[in-house]
Amino acid sequence: MTTPSTKISRTKLVGFVALAGPVTAATAPIASYLPAFYSEHLGLSLASVGFLFFSMRALDFFFDVLAGVLIDRRPFAGGKYRPWLVLGLLALLVGVWLLYMPPRQWVSVPLAFLGGGLLYLGFSFVSIAHQAWSSALSRSSDERVAIFGYREIAVIFGILAIFLTPAVAEHVYHADFETKVHVIGYALLIGIAITGVISLWAVRGKDEQNLPGQQHEAAHSHRVTLAGVGRVLRDPTVIKIVILFMLAFFALVGTASMMSFLVSGVFGKPNLVAQMQGVYFIAAMASIFLWLRMGKRFGEWGTLRVSTLTAIAAQLSVLLPLYFGSTWMLFLHFALLGAHFGAAPFLLRSLLGRIGQYKANEQGTDLQGILFSTGVFAEKIGSSIAVLFAFLMLGWLGFKPANATDPATHGALLGVYLALPIGAYALMSLIFMMRRSQSELAETRSARNALA
Repeated sequence: MTTPSTKISRTKLVGFVALAGPVTAATAPIASYLPAFYSEHLGLSLASVGFLFFSMRALDFFFDVLAGVLIDRRPFAGGKYRPWLVLGLLALLVGVWLLYMPPRQWVSVPLAFLGGGLLYLGFSFVSIAHQAWSSALSRSSDERVAIFGYREIAVIFGILAIFLTPAVAEHVYHADFETKVHVIGYALLIGIAITGVISLWAVRGKDEQNLPGQQHEAAHSHRVTLAGVGRVLRDPTVIKIVILFMLAFFALVGTASMMSFLVSGVFGKPNLVAQMQGVYFIAAMASIFLWLRMGKRFGEWGTLRVSTLTAIAAQLSVLLPLYFGSTWMLFLHFALLGAHFGAAPFLLRSLLGRIGQYKANEQGTDLQGILFSTGVFAEKIGSSIAVLFAFLMLGWLGFKPANATDPATHGALLGVYLALPIGAYALMSLIFMMRRSQSELAETRSARNALA
């Protein structure tokens, strides 16, 4: 019996993944804008603000685990992902309003904590449900790669757009800092609401329980047990992917945390920091199409191996502007870095989807939510450790941001800028050399057959 096609049109695919942009953007400006907003403009003490944002980040990790468990263990009659996504959207919208646009007469630490808690709660449920649903939309490897590739484009576009929003507000309306934060909030509310409706409409009738060939998993979704979860999380391939998630985000975030120091300090171009970041994100969006083609042709594992090696070369390209003293070479360096920004994340998510579908067939239990919550958790661990390591090493080597233009500190900055990400990419390459699992071997055979 032939399984009917579950392919969705390109238009509906774009509509579905668009939600990832503003949802991801909801957390992107928090570290850049909100601490100063609450301390300098709303009058909260620095200690209160520090405790507030530390507590919110701690909750964020807990919410990821909670979302994965509830999505898999408590499916609704109307579908496994759609209801959780809707509930998450509601929490996210209220959280954005309270955190970015709090009524002045109500401003307090408890209100900000409530807003941040709702924002991160909604973010966890929406992002994990959306990723798991993305995986469930198709059983085709090529289609799954395409779904996560387009989703990554939406993520990058959302981050770029939300950071451009206050710049546009300043240029057009001469907005002050507080107004910029409010403009960010309004942009997020509008973006999340519109793309949320479009996303749910685009895949109406295509919940995972309605997909052809998945009735077996749906019927057994209530059998999710701790023992079953443990078996999945102990799977060697799952462990490998989780470690790769941490290393990939360690490299990406570690590099990003030092970009402004590099441009303004080592190269003496503080006025070009924003332009360099713009080139970085534009290259990131454009390059996804290349990684998509490679992913379809060589499979996720093969493309990951290539992208890891070329990422090392991209990191080393910082030596070109140093040697030639060319600003254009510096732009080239950031374009090459940006070209690798989205490769590993979307390929690893696609692999998690592959494993989730394989485990559903093998065990009769759908654990996509838990798998993707594990991936998100690994991303955040890798990102947090990257910033900690980068700044600890810079401090240990004598680098001080206030003296970033001092040539005596350039060696320390360049050393950390190169060593941390290249070390992470080297570890990823070593992991690729480890004995491959049956799923990896099966994918390699599939890719070879396609080439033949």
